[in-house]
Amino acid sequence: MSAPTRRLDAPYRSPARRIGLALSAVLVVAVLLGAALAADRWAHAEAERRIGGALIDAADDVSGLSVDVAGFPFLLQYATGSLREVRLQADSVAYAGLDYTDVDVTARGVPASGEGTIDEARMSALIPGETLTRAAQEDPAIPENVEVAAQDGQLVVTARYLGFALEADMVPRAQGREIAVDVLAVRMGGVTVQVDSLPGFLGDLVQDLRIGMEALPEGVQLTDVTVEDDAVRIAVAGQDVPVPQV
Repeated sequence: MSAPTRRLDAPYRSPARRIGLALSAVLVVAVLLGAALAADRWAHAEAERRIGGALIDAADDVSGLSVDVAGFPFLLQYATGSLREVRLQADSVAYAGLDYTDVDVTARGVPASGEGTIDEARMSALIPGETLTRAAQEDPAIPENVEVAAQDGQLVVTARYLGFALEADMVPRAQGREIAVDVLAVRMGGVTVQVDSLPGFLGDLVQDLRIGMEALPEGVQLTDVTVEDDAVRIAVAGQDVPVPQV
């Protein structure tokens, strides 16, 4: 049997040339993938920058802000019109008259357009006692001289009546968009008194105190309230939360 012969009109490619062509193809694919990855990472960073900028524009003041958009590739998420998860953390945020510190926000199902509603949003933050005092004093149902402080794991609410300081130790709890309280002890002029022995409006003030949190972002409600050192830790959550607009 005779050996197969190469057609005279067929181009001859040496093994080295075939390897070179394969390497060239691999390099082209690698360059294209690298370019796609670079484009994806650029778009990802740009999205984080814009989200952070939107918060800064909507708030009165922001410090120590970081933004993380989860998921890879980013452009595939963007093409669907919804970002799977966005997390924002900040040392402090002043928003709608309230001051927050140690802020941690997680939002899921965020519209890529920046308009519409967020599927689910959760936030944890600290509110200093002086901010609670300001919120209480802005409530027309609460006397102007009421002060709120956080200490020893509870709230201490102070008001003045006929020159005496009325102090009430309270445990806060979440109630919709309000911070409600349970009374532990009441002191007047340094002497512990029974709530039912107080004048009517003072007894009502102590027992029915509500600190309105209407300055919270639209669409969320308080889910937990605890006292930490000299501040109150709040947790809020909501579904179909409108994206804040500047």
